[in-house]
Amino acid sequence: LSMMEPSDFIFIFYISIHQIYTHFSVYIHQINMFFSDCIHQSNTFYNFQNKLSFFFETLKTLLYICLMKFKEAKNKFVQTWGALGSQWGINKTMAQIHALLMVSHEPVSMEDIMEELQISRGNASMNLRALMDWGIVYKEYKAGERREFFTAEKDLDELAVKISRERSKREIKPALKVLKEVSS
Repeated sequence: LSMMEPSDFIFIFYISIHQIYTHFSVYIHQINMFFSDCIHQSNTFYNFQNKLSFFFETLKTLLYICLMKFKEAKNKFVQTWGALGSQWGINKTMAQIHALLMVSHEPVSMEDIMEELQISRGNASMNLRALMDWGIVYKEYKAGERREFFTAEKDLDELAVKISRERSKREIKPALKVLKEVSS
C-alpha cells in the first residue's frame, strides 16, 4: 500500500465505479429488451403483469448490486486514503474524512461523517477544522438546516497544489529558517 501513489488509488476507485456502470448497462439492456418484447408480443394482461413483475425484480437486483459495489469501493477508497494520509503529513482519521468528502456528491454533515467513520464529535470537529485550515475542505450551508455541511476539493491538480503549499509552510519553511539561523 505505501508504495502506491494516491493517484493510483483514485484510478482503482474509478475502475470500480466503471465496473458498476458496466453492470448497470447490462441490466438497462435487459430492461430495454423487456419493453421491446412487451410491445411486439400479444399484450395480454397476464403476460404484461408477469413481465412487469420480472422487470421490478431485475431493477431491485440491479439497485442492490450497484449500491453494494459502490459502498465496497467507497469503503476501500476511504480506508486506503486514510492509510496514505501519513505520507502527506496528516493523520489517518483526517485523511479518511477527506476521502469520504471527496467521493460524496452532496455536502456531508458532521453527524453523517461521525456515523460513517464511527468517530467521536470531538475527533470529527478537530479534523474538519484542520482540513479547512489546509484549504482542502469547505463548509457549506443549506437553507433551513441548522447543521453544518462539508465538501472537499475534488480537482486533483488543485488538491496537489494546496497540499504542497501547506507542507512547505509547515515543514520546509521552518526547517529553512532554522538552517538560516544556525548558519548566521
